[in-house]
Amino acid sequence: MTGRFELTLAFQKTTCDRCGGDRLYSEQCTACGRKPHFAETQPQVQRRHRTVQLFREQRDTVEASWEDAEQLLRDAGTMIDTLAVALEGVANGGEDPAPLIEAFYDLDKTVAAWSQPHPRPRRNRARTIGRALERLRDASETFTEALTAPTAHLAQELARRGQEAFAAASEHLGRLSEYNKYTAFDANDAGSLITKIMESTRDELHDPTLTELDAALRQRHRLSTTASSGAGIELDLYRPAIVLALDEERVDLVVPSVERAFTSELMIGMVANAEWAEEHGRVTALLSMALTTAFVDLEERSDLQTADRLLDVVLKLKEGHVRHLLATMLHLRGGSYAALRKKPTGAIFKEAESRFPELQLGGLNRVLRNAAGHSDFNVDDSGVTVRDNGVLVTLPVSEFLNDVLVYFELSIMLQVGIVRACAELDIGLPASRHTSNSDRRTAIIAIASAIGWKEVQVTELLPVCRMSARATTTQFIHAGYALARVLPDDTESLHVVLHDEDGVHQGVVDILGMKGADLSGNVLTVEGALQMARVAASHRVDGASAMSPQEWAALAHAIALDSSTSVIGRLRGLRALRETAAEFAMLGLEAVVGSLATRLRGEVGTPRMVPSAPSGTAFAREANQRPLGAGHFGGHFGRVGH
Repeated sequence: MTGRFELTLAFQKTTCDRCGGDRLYSEQCTACGRKPHFAETQPQVQRRHRTVQLFREQRDTVEASWEDAEQLLRDAGTMIDTLAVALEGVANGGEDPAPLIEAFYDLDKTVAAWSQPHPRPRRNRARTIGRALERLRDASETFTEALTAPTAHLAQELARRGQEAFAAASEHLGRLSEYNKYTAFDANDAGSLITKIMESTRDELHDPTLTELDAALRQRHRLSTTASSGAGIELDLYRPAIVLALDEERVDLVVPSVERAFTSELMIGMVANAEWAEEHGRVTALLSMALTTAFVDLEERSDLQTADRLLDVVLKLKEGHVRHLLATMLHLRGGSYAALRKKPTGAIFKEAESRFPELQLGGLNRVLRNAAGHSDFNVDDSGVTVRDNGVLVTLPVSEFLNDVLVYFELSIMLQVGIVRACAELDIGLPASRHTSNSDRRTAIIAIASAIGWKEVQVTELLPVCRMSARATTTQFIHAGYALARVLPDDTESLHVVLHDEDGVHQGVVDILGMKGADLSGNVLTVEGALQMARVAASHRVDGASAMSPQEWAALAHAIALDSSTSVIGRLRGLRALRETAAEFAMLGLEAVVGSLATRLRGEVGTPRMVPSAPSGTAFAREANQRPLGAGHFGGHFGRVGH
């Protein structure tokens, strides 16, 4: 749907009897302003007007089923060509409205098929195509109106408007880019899908650092700059499901309300509550399983087994994840989570339906939930047959699948809402003790792919996590620290085989030695620099420190220049740094620490004096750029992967 559509319309001209120039019949002379004679007419305009009037009188009202949409779209190229020929026929002298009637019948039928709500998972693509086709029809109707224009000037104006509508149709189709991107991913499991999502995002953002990627995704998902890091990456991972399978516009409409419901200082207490945290971990683990397994290996299962799997997911979502988060929302509105958990699910849904009407809980297909609870269903060529209060009800497969996805949609909206709210509140949702090894591997692959590693494979998790990737050794500390955040709590160390142009390198992270380290502080302080040193000391590449001698020296300068700490405190910091780095036999560091310590001892009694960093050190060159600050070694980045 590109290019331009043009019509050539004939207007009869004559000679102006005042100035002798050319002018169009029935129009004022553009040269001298002479008005046309009263009896002047445009025969071609009158002919076109008669033909279009007949078309409008005989144009049919068309209905179509969404099931006809794909075939009609496949014929769209021929339809557009036929429409263009019909319009040109009227423009060139045709008086028979039949070609125009037939062309618009096909167009109207195609618009009708695509403009009505399609069942999930077709809904988003259908909505976009439907709107593009509506703009195409707008363009066609405007060109038809141009055929009846009494003046050339008006005909040109209408043609311009028609071309704008035609361009708008193409623009609407361009909005399928995200949908097309995800459908193009050839991924057969969650890990490979996430890898492709992250690789695509990194390409779009021109190979960002992990911190830059997180910031860009927080901006993409309209989170504030103070929101917890990691949330942007997590939200991006929900996009394929929302775009490919759910109702994206409904999600966009409802999530802000859900986020507001969760945005309460009471959430801090909820997250710290052991009962709530345990249940949250349980239901989110089941949600993850549902998202990653419900539609996998469909070709290996019979229709009955597929229906059974989907009904089981409906039951788990309603009785688990959805029930838990609805109870949480009601608690934040004055209820009691503990008391609500003791109530039947139906009672919680009824109360939530009253308090949160935007969730449209009454629209959920309760027949599916009942069928799942009693395993009372069957499948045949007519669809899925379930028993509702003793009465057999048959749902066509498309309707059954749509109603199952409505449950998914509700669960996703609640999950996205609580993730957004907690990110804005800077609350970390508790990790689940029920997280499967498959989910752990997926999380590791997600972080590694976000960093920019490729061909990531995780071969072992406990007690040593072993993985390989195609990546350079630069920024290995960033990668190791981020990956450590998603490893099982009892992981002892991380071993990574890195393949790059120089060969194969062995990266090792001492997870136990790094326990409790926190890079969220300012690395230009004594405490922040020592935290960075502790993390760096836990990272080795090919047996040596993963941090360069210059970076170790920069930490020493950061400690010495921390005017917020006493001289004694800075001297102790330098001593601690030297002890941390001692096992690496870092050439030159001992001399740097000794020189800085000597200067500091000379300052005792004159605390206002600040030693200058020797030129040539990384810190001296880039002190004003905060090379080791939050944006470089940690800060919000330290939270990525929580």
